[in-house]
Amino acid sequence: MESIPQTARQTAALHMAKVMDLDAYTARMQIPNRGWRLYRLGDLGEMEFYGEQIRSGNIPAFWVGMTQIKSIPVYQVQSVQEITPQAVVICESPDGPMGELVFAWSEVMQRVDGSLPVIEKVVNIDVLRDRPDGRNGKAETSDYVRVCDLHLPGRNCILRFCDGSYDYHDGLLLADEGSLEQYSTRMQWNSLMATLTEQAPKMQVWSDFSPFGELAMDFPVLLQQLKPKLTIYSQTDSLWPAAFHLYSGLAYYRQTP
Repeated sequence: MESIPQTARQTAALHMAKVMDLDAYTARMQIPNRGWRLYRLGDLGEMEFYGEQIRSGNIPAFWVGMTQIKSIPVYQVQSVQEITPQAVVICESPDGPMGELVFAWSEVMQRVDGSLPVIEKVVNIDVLRDRPDGRNGKAETSDYVRVCDLHLPGRNCILRFCDGSYDYHDGLLLADEGSLEQYSTRMQWNSLMATLTEQAPKMQVWSDFSPFGELAMDFPVLLQQLKPKLTIYSQTDSLWPAAFHLYSGLAYYRQTP
């Protein structure tokens, strides 16, 4: 489901309650305040039935088969070699080999941005007693990995950029004039994103991944079915890459029949 204006939530909640056999308060809480919410899983025909019922109450909703999302070829971009007149990127293909991909910016229909949390266990030390204070192993967010997908539906593929794997030493220096060492990874990433925006200013941009991802964590079995080819450093068990892959795949098929 997609978010709706605050002024429409009461009427929408009453409709949602009737369709899903809920009380009005629970139904209201199911409707997202921002972005999208992964609401229900099931047979595609069943999801279409409920989706149409929800839509009839002016609540935006859409549904996509998992087979479709799993089948989208994803190319992980390592570097940008050329910007004009066409883009030339070095990327890892869905099958693994590295290669060169050339495309026109007019082929880029959508961009999906996301920040994936890096979760680490923190050991707290009681300085006075020089020993763990009893909160040993508390999980905390230590950093974020930034990811950006470009959708090229004409080629039926996604180009995936990740600040943790992008090679800033290869290809074009996209930051302002100066040596690469002058710029932090964040500055280089922001410059890369600005270049993408400049080259394809009319593309649809989806950037509300965080609230979607947080609620998607309630569906671990679903996320474990996805293979996003996106690793947060050494955290191979993190479900956040799969959540981003799901979000991007939903955006892809929301716009692509």
